[in-house]
Amino acid sequence: MEEPKTPEQVRILLEKYHDIPAMIAEEEAVIRHCQEQMQVIALSSVCVNGLPGGKGQVSDPTANMAQGQAGEYEQEIRACKTRIADLRLERMWVYDHVRRLPRIDERIVRLKYIGPADPVRREKWRQPTFFEIGRKIGYSEARVKERAYKALKNLSNT
Repeated sequence: MEEPKTPEQVRILLEKYHDIPAMIAEEEAVIRHCQEQMQVIALSSVCVNGLPGGKGQVSDPTANMAQGQAGEYEQEIRACKTRIADLRLERMWVYDHVRRLPRIDERIVRLKYIGPADPVRREKWRQPTFFEIGRKIGYSEARVKERAYKALKNLSNT
């Protein structure tokens, strides 16, 4: 069961919804870089008979350092994969929960917090005011504000 979110946490998720694919791509780039670096590291064979470096260690200190680096790269890859999984869950959460809102509330949330999906338009996008959204959909500024806050509260309770 997922833990409840505050309206502020919901707002942050909504605002980063369209940025999540780029964030996932960045994590995947880190994974590729780590994998490339691991390929560069040339390890000596492991000395398991308890000679100079001890059991499970190679006798060459440089190779021991390389093993440590490989472990760090593997740890970073695991962390990236965890972050990717979390980002995908966040995106699915927003998608699933926003669609459940009444149509007008969904439109208000999309206009106010989510914004355009197109990266070019998104770069120039700024969050519209409640007044601007009200003009666009035919509601008063106060009504739009009230519905937006109510939608955030409803989303935080799901």
